[in-house]
Amino acid sequence: MDKIRQPESYKTPKHIANTILSSQEESIYIYDIERMREQMKKLDCLPEQVSTFYAMKVNPHPNVVAEALKNSNIEGIEVASQGEIDVVLNSGEYDLARVIYTGPGKKEDELNFSIKNGIKYLNVESMLEAVRIDKKAEKFGIIQPILLRLNTKHKFKEGETGVKLGSADTQFGLAQGETIKNLKILSKLKNIRVDGFHMYPASQIMDADVILRSVNETFKFITDIEETTGLKFKVVDFGGGFGIDYGGFREFDIEKYANGLKELINKYNFTDKKLILELGRYLGADMGYFATKINDIKKIGKENKGIICYAGTNALKRPQVLNVDYHVDIVKAKDSTNREIYNILESIGADKPIINPEDTVNVYGPFCTSVDYLAKGRTGLEAEIGDYVVMPQSGAYGRTMSPQEFLSHPKVPEIIIK
Repeated sequence: MDKIRQPESYKTPKHIANTILSSQEESIYIYDIERMREQMKKLDCLPEQVSTFYAMKVNPHPNVVAEALKNSNIEGIEVASQGEIDVVLNSGEYDLARVIYTGPGKKEDELNFSIKNGIKYLNVESMLEAVRIDKKAEKFGIIQPILLRLNTKHKFKEGETGVKLGSADTQFGLAQGETIKNLKILSKLKNIRVDGFHMYPASQIMDADVILRSVNETFKFITDIEETTGLKFKVVDFGGGFGIDYGGFREFDIEKYANGLKELINKYNFTDKKLILELGRYLGADMGYFATKINDIKKIGKENKGIICYAGTNALKRPQVLNVDYHVDIVKAKDSTNREIYNILESIGADKPIINPEDTVNVYGPFCTSVDYLAKGRTGLEAEIGDYVVMPQSGAYGRTMSPQEFLSHPKVPEIIIK
């Protein structure tokens, strides 16, 4: 049975509302670091074989990265660019011994820098990339540990996942069915060492049983590979996958996942292997609140109303590009300056620009494109000009995933609450 969150948990907390109002910004991101600490604390239940890496792509704010690095439940950081590496090094790390570098298309200079500075693991996504790593490791006189990224065969049922990251038509990794052949090829490269595999089939999974089913297949596959080749691999990187229920009230049951994972570790006698999780959204989404001030309210069509905000998809792209239904809350402005303009509108027979709970509302940004929206078909809201639309769970894949340069609008600032 799903774990359920109360609807009240998506209401804007008083300290967040006060921060929004006192900032006097047109739009703003707020990250409540204590919420991230609470999520990291939930990792206590994981088996001792599990090492968790913070997936920086979801939120690379330096304070967020630094918080992850100092937490006892986080072994390190997963990066996918030189820019993210620089954030790690600027957060107090002297080298890359706590960093895993993933993703296809790593550039030559990035590989060179990573190897030179002691990167913990490089994911290998192609034979060409393996050769490049081997050549650079030889130059520095080291044996570079790698993880072989496999494009998994795991099949999911409709609705079980958000984004699939392993299938025949994605750019990730090497074909799972060619693993033995590729291991033979890699054995000819003397400056790399295959420590294990990276097998990350999908993200945004809400059901722990679905992930455990994938883990079971992964463990069986690795057992078969070890028996066939006579080799032993000490690392299995699952990626992430723990879901966040945007717009809903389900909660991923990490304790159920932990118990099931312990059973699988014992079933396959994997007690001597390091199991890596790369978690980002699960750790960071709930700490974030995106708030944008209401600039206009008007009728949309015959029955709906539209809220026009100071920022839209330039600040939060996911509702449009991935059809993510964030919760929407309203933070009322302390001092309304609308009385004069409302009186003028009333005097000329125009509608008063307000939102009542019975109204069906779409929330838009200010751009000259019909795809600039933050939410559609919402009811139960009360708002007027100058209030703030607030979207919780915006701490992951928010500001830095969005096209902030579009139409040259101001970039949205960020505030950290520690």
